Amino acid sequence: VPGSTTHGSEPGKLVPLFTGFEHSEIDQKRNLGIAYISLSQREEGVEFAVHYVDQGVAMLRECWQTGLRDVELAKNLAEVSLTTGVGEAEMFARYVLDQESATGKQRVSALLVMTTHYLKKREFGEAVALMRQVTRLRRNADDWQNLGQYEQLLGNNDQAAKALSMALEIDPSRVYLK
Repeated sequence: VPGSTTHGSEPGKLVPLFTGFEHSEIDQKRNLGIAYISLSQREEGVEFAVHYVDQGVAMLRECWQTGLRDVELAKNLAEVSLTTGVGEAEMFARYVLDQESATGKQRVSALLVMTTHYLKKREFGEAVALMRQVTRLRRNADDWQNLGQYEQLLGNNDQAAKALSMALEIDPSRVYLK
């Protein structure tokens, strides 16, 4: 698809590239579904992002409904469910967090989905606990800044100041945090 469409054309259709490998039909559908979601987030796919998300979600949901369970499938379903407003994001994120095989990146993604879930419910204590886990898994100024803001919502001003200080330490260009 990249480079093959021009403005105003029809959305591209993804096809498997590696035909020498034997994948089951459901695994092919899973891989294409993840690829559609990924394409929707790339510059080449932005014109048809909604279409690509719809394609990807349909494929991934079908995989889940047929009983396929894996961490990357659940992570993608959690993220897209959160952004599309479908209420299953929490279930998919919990699945990811329950799997010992989940990578750090997959765990962070699931924790951020769960954090957003709790923020929407105005359960700030839960959001803070989850953001603390995120900051232990990766060094990211945005994470620390968000943690500081959530701590402020709870009235934990000392903890908020420490988190915001850490965000500034990681990214000194955030002078507005001083």
